[in-house]
Amino acid sequence: MGGKVTGFLPLYDRRGKRPNVSLRRRNPRRLPRPIAFAGGVLYDEPDPPRKNYGFKDRDFQRDNAASSAVPPLPTAKELAIMAGPVAQHGRAAAGKRKADDPNDVYAALEKNRAVEKKLGLNEVEIRELKSRRKRDYWLLLITSQCALGAVAYVGRANPFFFVGAIAAMGFTAAALTWIMWQVMNKY
Repeated sequence: MGGKVTGFLPLYDRRGKRPNVSLRRRNPRRLPRPIAFAGGVLYDEPDPPRKNYGFKDRDFQRDNAASSAVPPLPTAKELAIMAGPVAQHGRAAAGKRKADDPNDVYAALEKNRAVEKKLGLNEVEIRELKSRRKRDYWLLLITSQCALGAVAYVGRANPFFFVGAIAAMGFTAAALTWIMWQVMNKY
């Protein structure tokens, strides 16, 4: 393998390093070629040893260890027996009202309604409010149309001013209508 070969240059020398000679220019945008060897030996590095991951064993220390003198905790069945009979909720309890129950919501609401009726708080006066938006729309529209109409009247001898003012009147009316009635909320 150590003989001289004409016509090609080995990619690696005997020490496994690349020679410093290049026969052609390399394109920096081109991906590197896969590693190959001609006349030299390429040594692969061995893989590093595999790491084993896991959880450490934990030792727990009980702070409140149960002693034999303390009775065991009650089970779920014993707790249910100690709680008593099952309470009725929803539709099952709807027909069973206790008289003078302080927690009866419906009785408290009826008392509140009676007080509101006595004081006249249930009466609502409906007033029609004038729209400020309508007022602002007409104010802006009439003002802008009068100003642009004046420009059209004064510049009627020049077609540039006259046509521009008429077009501006149409655009202003359309834009103002769109903004006031479609874009803005009521105020």
